[in-house]
Amino acid sequence: MIPQQLSIDLADAIRLIVSNSPLCATERVDLQAVMGRVLADAQFARHHQPEFDQSTRDGFVLADSGVGLGEGSRRYRVEGEVAAGSDVQFSLAPTTASRIMTGGLIPDNGSRVIPFENCLEQDGHIIIEEELLTLPQTYIRRRGCVLESGRQIMEPGEIIGPGHLALLASAGNFTVDVRKRPRVAYFCTGSELLRDGEAARPGKKVSTNRYLLHGLISSFGAVSDDRGVVQDSISDLTSIVETLQSDNIDIIISTGGMGPGKYDLLQQVFQDAGGKVLYSSLTVRPGKATLFGLLGAKLFFGLPGPPPAVRVLFNELIRPALLIMQGVNDVLPPSMSVKLLEDVHFRKEAVLGLKGGIVVNSTGFDVVRPARDVEVPNCYLLLEPERTHYQKGEMVTIHRTESPFPVC
Repeated sequence: MIPQQLSIDLADAIRLIVSNSPLCATERVDLQAVMGRVLADAQFARHHQPEFDQSTRDGFVLADSGVGLGEGSRRYRVEGEVAAGSDVQFSLAPTTASRIMTGGLIPDNGSRVIPFENCLEQDGHIIIEEELLTLPQTYIRRRGCVLESGRQIMEPGEIIGPGHLALLASAGNFTVDVRKRPRVAYFCTGSELLRDGEAARPGKKVSTNRYLLHGLISSFGAVSDDRGVVQDSISDLTSIVETLQSDNIDIIISTGGMGPGKYDLLQQVFQDAGGKVLYSSLTVRPGKATLFGLLGAKLFFGLPGPPPAVRVLFNELIRPALLIMQGVNDVLPPSMSVKLLEDVHFRKEAVLGLKGGIVVNSTGFDVVRPARDVEVPNCYLLLEPERTHYQKGEMVTIHRTESPFPVC
């Protein structure tokens, strides 16, 4: 089959990807195992927080104003003790106080806790200053003052982080429905790439894309499935594509084999396997020779071979697909306009340029510069077609690369 040539711009490519990325199914997961997962539905408090009136200090709990002693003092007879964890409920008798510990259950008519350090204990009584009875701070946390039962506490599409675990537990939600993680299989094409266990020798090199893709896929909440290196031959490529076509996966990524060369066979094999090409070229550099299509219900991304192109195209194209499938609310790379820290020179191109950059905070403001050869970009500069030079201090649009998922 003759490969179809369908060229579109980056914005249209993203729209195609977004419209063809289905939501993953849901599953119910215990709270201890939902770190970094995406909520499938809204979460509501199952009970009040706190669930009962409780003391916030070690001290004495009072119900009334006690017995006046003159000179601005009051006296209470001490009866009983409320330990933290005790569920015994009672009412305080007039002019009495009970010793209470932090977290202790406030008696039915308890109105105030006086910390130990503000009380004078004397012959089974406590004596306190009257002014303490008028202070706004009562050292009592009332039932439901933090969270009322039935209140919504999280939105669908939120990614669960450490603080959310505590919030969900405090609200009584110990199992939650989350989106399943997309399963992403990938393979790297090239007869020059070393296979597993193969000794290094002239003419061969390590497939760094295998390690890059594993890290990128994992950092965006998906399940990474490395299918190794595939030789540049019709038979080898057909075998891996047919295998992946029948496997239980959601997304397939390939690297290499996408140019106009003699051994760039990926698109032909994809189409021969029944794949539907949605685009096969982008008006962007790097990444012109890039394919996106459907292999049955599976998304298929054919990326170029150079790792810098793989990294930037993953951020621009595959990131949105992974986030949509998990139900995340914001799926596109964060975009912002920042000032250049230094001049930028580059080759004239008739298409949008994507250049790796390093964005830093300087004197309270974000600024950006091009990434050096051995630096890992934390953003990409969007360089206008036909321009070859940006001056230091100019504003430029960047797309950030950080994942919204917590580092586990």
